[in-house]
Amino acid sequence: MPSIEALLKKERSDTSKIYQDFSEQLNDLINRYFRTENEGKFLHTDRILTVLLAETMEVEIAGSVDERNALMPLLYLDSHREKAELEAQVKTILRDFHHGTSSSQWLDPANRMKPLDAVKVLMGIQSTRESVKRFSQESSLWAKRQEYDYDDVLKVSTATVHQWYLDLLPTLSRGKQIH
Repeated sequence: MPSIEALLKKERSDTSKIYQDFSEQLNDLINRYFRTENEGKFLHTDRILTVLLAETMEVEIAGSVDERNALMPLLYLDSHREKAELEAQVKTILRDFHHGTSSSQWLDPANRMKPLDAVKVLMGIQSTRESVKRFSQESSLWAKRQEYDYDDVLKVSTATVHQWYLDLLPTLSRGKQIH
């Protein structure tokens, strides 16, 4: 029967071999992915392999092809015009949310609409938050951006919401209501 010291020594040597094998496999995969020919273009077989691997991973994560297709965004915010329209929609949501509230009310962070709430409204995502529920029942903006990429909408929404509240700070001294 082998001693404990011999087993530990074997385990240490096997562990380094495992990491070395993994590192070699990873390097092979990286090299295959980035192998180029003719001024940086993918080889045809590598391009097909890369697409197949990506599709397989997407299906594996989603659970099925139908689920993957349902989760994939159809549209992205590519132009300045689309971003400006989204900003206007977020500002409309904020104005509707704070309509008639005084500056002392919206000054409390708990009473503000969060960027994620605006995204949920625009993408039609149900939520237990009152700020989202309110729009799901009666808003013309509910699910207006449902087919867009979530990250794109969240990025623009976050910037717009923060800027909107910063722009309202000068009204604090006047004690005006939001219209």
